[in-house]
Amino acid sequence: MEDIVRSMVQHMHPQSIVRKTGLVIHPLDQYIAASPDGLIRSGEDYMLLEIKCIFKPDGSSLEELISKRSDFCLSNTNGFISLKRNHKYYFQIQCQLAVTNLQQCLFIIFCNNKLTKEKIYSETINFDCQLWEECLGKFRNFFLNFYLPLIME
Repeated sequence: MEDIVRSMVQHMHPQSIVRKTGLVIHPLDQYIAASPDGLIRSGEDYMLLEIKCIFKPDGSSLEELISKRSDFCLSNTNGFISLKRNHKYYFQIQCQLAVTNLQQCLFIIFCNNKLTKEKIYSETINFDCQLWEECLGKFRNFFLNFYLPLIME
């Protein structure tokens, strides 16, 4: 399904090149890695691509999912839909941006059902350096003080 969505993104951005990526390891903290769904190149500029595919057989729209499910990744504030900044997808994207040393990610939600007219939601997520520094400190602490001693036994 992600291949289909990548093709759709390529169609939405005809002047860009959209390609699949693989595992990327952080250059300094090599116990941190990420697997973005794609890389978008537009001239000399690059941005990541993160795709989430949802299937709702009842035909729920994104707005209905937002209002029905408090655990859904999107919120609606005064008619403005966006990825929740406390959702795991947001943290996943921040890690991917840090590992790849890029500043932006195109976040896509693809609604895979026949009843919903709106098939794609997209939002550009910017790198949050302050949040990443907080997360990196926690990653380092966990790895060095808990995980590494355990695997060295």
